[in-house]
Amino acid sequence: MRLLCVEDEASLREDMVEYLRMRSYEVDEASSGEDAIEQLNRHHYDLVLCDIKMPRMDGYELLKQVRGENNLARTPFIFLSALNERDDKMRAHESGCDGYLTKPIDFSLLDVTLKSHIERQRARDFVYANTLEATRKQMMSVLDDALSGPVSEACLVVQHLRDTLPVLTPSALDSHLADLQDNVANHAVSLHAVHSALQLQVAAMGLHSQHIAVEELIREAVSECNYHYPHSPVSYVATDTPIKDEVTVDTRLLQRAIAGLLAPIAHAGTSKELISFMVEDGHWLLTVSDHHGMTHDSDYIPLDESHNLSALSSATRKRLVPLMFAMQVAHAHGGRIEVKIWPGDYLAVRFVMPQILASRVSA
Repeated sequence: MRLLCVEDEASLREDMVEYLRMRSYEVDEASSGEDAIEQLNRHHYDLVLCDIKMPRMDGYELLKQVRGENNLARTPFIFLSALNERDDKMRAHESGCDGYLTKPIDFSLLDVTLKSHIERQRARDFVYANTLEATRKQMMSVLDDALSGPVSEACLVVQHLRDTLPVLTPSALDSHLADLQDNVANHAVSLHAVHSALQLQVAAMGLHSQHIAVEELIREAVSECNYHYPHSPVSYVATDTPIKDEVTVDTRLLQRAIAGLLAPIAHAGTSKELISFMVEDGHWLLTVSDHHGMTHDSDYIPLDESHNLSALSSATRKRLVPLMFAMQVAHAHGGRIEVKIWPGDYLAVRFVMPQILASRVSA
């Protein structure tokens, strides 16, 4: 079990960390709220122990930020405080904490409290994960039927029209076109359901963030694209000037999102031509484009769930599902995606992520 101990008083923090490690806990320590945020973005913790009264960022503000992050919101959080009045305890619980221990800390009580909270959280996580998995399997089965049915019917109607068009009466032609329109409309409804399924899938996965070099992230994404889509012409080639940045992301999710966007690119290319990275205005930007000239152009369009993606262009319609998945991955990291469309079905997709999750590595 991995814990994070957040306490600005060095002697108390050291005593708690030493005791907990003797009890076979894996413990990291933070001396401030800002330090805790950085460590929470880097590692997964089973529980956080946190002092309330700290300079700059107190325990309440830290908890507010933790509960606002999708990947941290379910982390058990226990306050430590010398304040022992009823109002203090009520405020702590109203803020969303899972427990409250008063100072001086009774270490035996601390040990029992930790075990109790962690076991309850594991039980909740088990039920939650199994419920989501069952729902996901049922939804994906329904979606498979929903997606394949209208497409098959539409193909049959189109083939019949091609075979019989010279002899069709206007009324028969109108009837066949109405059938085709219905099938296309049904397929659009199914694609909307795919969007919902992707949202559920990303939420069920949660985020397992880790530090990774951008070059490695790109190389692994291209490898995944080649593995799942053997006919893809994309290959990995290192940039002329190696990217010295690292980012803190769920590498599995982001690699899958990048690979999905690369796969449908019809024009042969290398990662150096199709993927670029930069840090700008408090964000880091990773762009997947059909043409290297699109990267430095302006006029990107931010996308969210309010957009009808299929109405943007034929380029987006062809990559609707990868676009929706990329959107969910970006949102899960607190970012967004933006797109640019050029004539000839050229498409560029840009991930825009908060720079707080990126750090510049010295050359």
